[in-house]
Amino acid sequence: MRQVKKIIQAQIKKFSELTKQEQKLLYLAAEARLKAQTPYSHYCVGAAILTEDGKMYKGCNVERCTYTQTTHAEQNAIDTMVAEQGSTKIKIVVVVAGPEGIPINIPPKKKGKSIKAIDERICVPCGHCLQIVWENCMVDPKVKLIGLADNGEITSTTIGDAFPMRFGPESLKIDYRKNKKLE
Repeated sequence: MRQVKKIIQAQIKKFSELTKQEQKLLYLAAEARLKAQTPYSHYCVGAAILTEDGKMYKGCNVERCTYTQTTHAEQNAIDTMVAEQGSTKIKIVVVVAGPEGIPINIPPKKKGKSIKAIDERICVPCGHCLQIVWENCMVDPKVKLIGLADNGEITSTTIGDAFPMRFGPESLKIDYRKNKKLE
């Protein structure tokens, strides 16, 4: 048996260490989070994405009583991008999340102790959303994922680190960039 190890990297960042675009995406995601429809989980998520051509889209989670028809924030933002532009490469995904009624400040104010391990209370897309993000990265594992949780911690990683064992359109020899668009 052969064993392969992968080191997953993520960074804890300060707001001032983010680019102006990343800061703007945090504001957009926080704004979208305020519109989340979460009568069941009471956990509000906002997302904002930047495409390679510089356009920004946002989305929030929208819960339905059937749960399986719930729309995730990242999915909402990406689907809006596809509806507006067609298949487009994502450059950055930003997520802001926390319980309903708990404000998330931008720039963030840290609450309590700083996290010591990268897997404690960080804000990253769920597996469902990582798959959706990957499908719109055009096989680029360096697409940035930035998250801000209600504890004030900003984390930065890549889709390649957050979603290390990927199956996507490329696995089926599909290139979204070659999709014919109706004119």
